[in-house]
Amino acid sequence: MAWFARSKKGSYQIGWREPDGKQRYKTFKRYEDARRFKSDVEGRIDRGTYLPLDSRKRPLGQYMDLVLGAGDLADSTLAVYSYRRSHTGLLEGKPIGDVSSADIRRVLGEMEQQGIGAPTRASVRKLLSKVFNAAVRDGVLVRNPVSSVPNPRSERREIQVYTPQEIMALADAITPSLRGAVLLSAYGGLRGGEVCGLRVQDVNFLAGTVSVVQAVRLVRGRAVLGPPKTKASRRTVNVPRFVIEALNVEGDANGRGLGSSSPVEDPGTLATSYPSTLLFPATHGGLNSSKSLGTAFRAALKKNGLDGTWHMLRHTSVALAIQQGAHPKTIQSRLGHETITTTLDVYGHLFEGMDADLAAKMEQYGDIGEGTVSRPMEWKKG
Repeated sequence: MAWFARSKKGSYQIGWREPDGKQRYKTFKRYEDARRFKSDVEGRIDRGTYLPLDSRKRPLGQYMDLVLGAGDLADSTLAVYSYRRSHTGLLEGKPIGDVSSADIRRVLGEMEQQGIGAPTRASVRKLLSKVFNAAVRDGVLVRNPVSSVPNPRSERREIQVYTPQEIMALADAITPSLRGAVLLSAYGGLRGGEVCGLRVQDVNFLAGTVSVVQAVRLVRGRAVLGPPKTKASRRTVNVPRFVIEALNVEGDANGRGLGSSSPVEDPGTLATSYPSTLLFPATHGGLNSSKSLGTAFRAALKKNGLDGTWHMLRHTSVALAIQQGAHPKTIQSRLGHETITTTLDVYGHLFEGMDADLAAKMEQYGDIGEGTVSRPMEWKKG
């Protein structure tokens, strides 16, 4: 058991014995912090999960190696984090217990002075937070020093979208085999990597739906097939009939088309097992990627005197949905966002003006004269 003592200077000291019998002490300025630490130490000792305090002396870099080597990260995420370590080198030699919030702020501040953008700085912060969260779970630290460091945020850029006429012009100008891909991103909201991972059997040509069960991402410059970005990204999207008809051209090339109404055969099966069924394979028969889509799309943009990126097609799908009065929750589900917060953070400003439209539509109630008061509207669930 741990014991508690109050010093003459007003601080609070917690003492305890580690499992090997070594006696330890830790001093706190605040009573609440001391009480919480005492309870935590006692609990970990009772459960047999206590780690010796000496583990706090392990360099941050070594602990980072353990966390990133745990095998719970996708190859693409691991590649990004490994690259981000080029910015954490100055911290990795320090004992993990000595790294403070001020140290982390200094690293992020130096990155900003070097002109490194907010997304990269946020990624470095996320990496450090993951490592320190693991240290807290292991009982090496009481708290995560990253928690008090603000997440770097970039100024919201104005989202540019294409008109339906421009979408059709781009679809006609791109490599013929990718015409359906342009329409699918513009009117279905699929990410480029999701388009590349789509198989013929993921399209229900009769029902007019597309099931996202896998995606292609770049890992160290190589296209790799894997699960969608998040759990919410695994979804089924309804698309307009003219998009399905465009996809049917690619489907016929693989021996299946409009006559097929079968659902996704096995959502867990990756196209590496069925390479011939990829809806948008690369010209050499392998995997297309967001990079190869971008290259083909830039050529189409140049032909039409337009600017932008493939991802703007996804933005366009949202703008068109909002014009049609789609509810934000519907858009969230369609895009595969995990939370409505993400959807509104990115696209909330596109809803501006809808309040004025609502007020205009409610003008009709002002024409109702005096008369019999009807009972209140009954609300039904569902």
